[in-house]
Amino acid sequence: MNTSPVRNETSAPGEKTIYQAPRSGSAIFSAIFSLVLALLFGGVYLVLSGWSQNIIEYAVPEYSSQSDATMALFVRILALGALVLAGFALVFGFLQLITALGSRVVLTDRRITGKTGRNLLRKVDIPLENIAWVEYPNRIFSKGPLTIHTKDGRQKMLLNMAKVETFLGYLENAYESGSRPTIRRQTMWGPAVLAVVAALLIGFAAFVLYSNRQPDNTPSEAIADFPAAAVVDTQIPQASAQPILQPSATQRPTATTRPKPVEVDFSTLGNYPVGTVVILVGRLGAISNTFCDVENCALSLQSIEDSSQHITIFIDVPPEGATPAPNQMKSLFEGFEQSDIRVRTADGTFALVKYRIRVQGRVCETTDGDACITDITKIELVQAQ
Repeated sequence: MNTSPVRNETSAPGEKTIYQAPRSGSAIFSAIFSLVLALLFGGVYLVLSGWSQNIIEYAVPEYSSQSDATMALFVRILALGALVLAGFALVFGFLQLITALGSRVVLTDRRITGKTGRNLLRKVDIPLENIAWVEYPNRIFSKGPLTIHTKDGRQKMLLNMAKVETFLGYLENAYESGSRPTIRRQTMWGPAVLAVVAALLIGFAAFVLYSNRQPDNTPSEAIADFPAAAVVDTQIPQASAQPILQPSATQRPTATTRPKPVEVDFSTLGNYPVGTVVILVGRLGAISNTFCDVENCALSLQSIEDSSQHITIFIDVPPEGATPAPNQMKSLFEGFEQSDIRVRTADGTFALVKYRIRVQGRVCETTDGDACITDITKIELVQAQ
């Protein structure tokens, strides 16, 4: 188990800190947005207050119009409402900012500890053996927050956390393989659906307003504005004798065919140039040859007949927090185990280490000059003969 040198003042003797989740930038952005909103409401209050004062000074004392007095009262009420909203946004923004900057969630080999909250900080101290299951809402525009359900029927939300998937990976590795709590990842489409509906309504309203707008000038006014000197010649010019041009013959483009993939083995793969589409059958190799970046993971593919023959294949990974599509795999976090390597095949099943698979991709070359396969478009399971 990997441990990091994160200081934890509340750690007990012999307790090791595994991971401290970084603060969420979206929480700080939300606090700053509330403060900016408070400034905007304050500006609205100043504008409406000046407007209502002008109405009172020039209209109400003379009682020239009852509608002016009603308008002044209405504007004054709007100004007070803007002032209340400005105060609320200001207080709410400061509370959010203090909470976001003071949040801290630490995972040790015994418990989850720290301070977290939405608007007020609350202490967190959850022993690992008391965790029953974890709920992780995977929203379209945001991730989390995590909800820890304990065996005594209580629940605790972990807010203001970034890299939630990394935290979950360390949490799973803190347990033995048979005692890990269940992690329920739920994709929530509600915010995305509301955003699409709102965009459609705004677009429809803009279309209606544009289609019903009146032109700036009437036809008669447009004719009057036309310069008198601009006379349009309506006579049709006489056609001059011109030679009739015959259309030149053009050749139709011929359809280009895609090159068919070539079936190769481990001894003949290096004979094909880089970029050739090939098909190769092998067995997923050991964990020691595996590494990942933000775009793909490099796995070892071994020969079924001779395990000493092996190449590197590069399998695409989805964005952080997304479910792997067919012919992809989930990116691996630091300290992963062999059971964490799960490659999704074309039919949706998963291939693990030592599984026989058939891959289709393009020949590439590593920095060491060895042949490899990248841009993999199809992965299939192969039954043992």
